[in-house]
Amino acid sequence: MIQYLRDHGVSIPDPATGGPQAGTLSVVFRSLQNIEGPRTAALARTSTPEARAGPTASSTGRGRRGGSRTSALVPGLVQNAAARSNLAVVHTGGGSGGPVTVSVRLYDAATGSPVGTTLTKTLYEGDWYQWTRVLEKAGAFPGTTAAYAVVTRTSGDDTFLAYGVVNDAVTSDGSWISMIPSEEY
Repeated sequence: MIQYLRDHGVSIPDPATGGPQAGTLSVVFRSLQNIEGPRTAALARTSTPEARAGPTASSTGRGRRGGSRTSALVPGLVQNAAARSNLAVVHTGGGSGGPVTVSVRLYDAATGSPVGTTLTKTLYEGDWYQWTRVLEKAGAFPGTTAAYAVVTRTSGDDTFLAYGVVNDAVTSDGSWISMIPSEEY
């Protein structure tokens, strides 16, 4: 599928050049009737050469349901000999179209105490960013091996999406962790 998209004008770097193979994908459905719109979705499956099967990500509408305008919780982050977690954020638009800055604070899953340092990232509409081994990046690991993240928009007025992926240390198979918008926790 990646090669198909490249062949049809989508700018995705060739892995031979060392470019990243990750980011956002915008899908526009044209000529949908009103009744078809709510039942229409786009899904993406991700994988690595080592993985047998990667996680499947569902789509979210631009600036719509599925994103958050204030904060979100991403549970179930781990790092140990069996698995490691990544945490990603996406600017999904829906406001003025300007940049948003998000902060990430990790909390120990057993105690609820903050751990490590706060991570921040500024994103422009459509941008995606991932912290690989997020517990390590924040300086929480090895002291903390299970955590949850609270992702907070600190500037801008657009919507963001956050999610985690837990990767198996042996197979690299990933499991998707959906965020819980602040309105729901």
